Amino acid sequence: MQNFLIQDRLPEGIYIESRPAPAPFGLFYHHSYLTYRDGKGQVEVIRGGPNTRLAENGTIVVEAGIPLEHSKDAYAIGEDGASRGATKLNLAGREAKEVWQTMIEVARAVEALELGYDVTNEFILGEPMRNSNSVVAHVMEMSGVPVTFGVLPHGLTVEDLPGIENNLITFDPRAFSRSLRVGLRKKLSSSISC
Repeated sequence: MQNFLIQDRLPEGIYIESRPAPAPFGLFYHHSYLTYRDGKGQVEVIRGGPNTRLAENGTIVVEAGIPLEHSKDAYAIGEDGASRGATKLNLAGREAKEVWQTMIEVARAVEALELGYDVTNEFILGEPMRNSNSVVAHVMEMSGVPVTFGVLPHGLTVEDLPGIENNLITFDPRAFSRSLRVGLRKKLSSSISC
């Protein structure tokens, strides 16, 4: 999809955004994803979703570090970060580009796990979901950005984002593998101590 929008005017940083998505039983919820803006008009995305049209029969696939305009979450004509509720993440003084690279690594590790994509277990069985929102939660948490009310897309609550409270470690301890954990700990401690 080609992007015919006016120049993105949000400052450099990492943002959480969302768009409406259909849910089981005729409901709608919001699908969240992360974006990195370089402050010069370039926008990259990290997003998760099912590998098939039938979400219940698929695995989680991830797009990480690709231009937003080439992703499944590309803006339609008339959309921009503001229309998608873009909320800038507090990185506690760390450089956005460095945190973004860590987030890309975490997102790619999620895809390698081949976790099943699920949007109905929470509605039917009361079990946690594994969906785009839990991918975002996992990537944020593993990158040292806690998921709290203040970091949700503008105008949304946790109830609008099913799965946002479900870190993927809950489903597969490999999502917090030793090598990834050690590498992330080193990156986080060096960037926080600077």
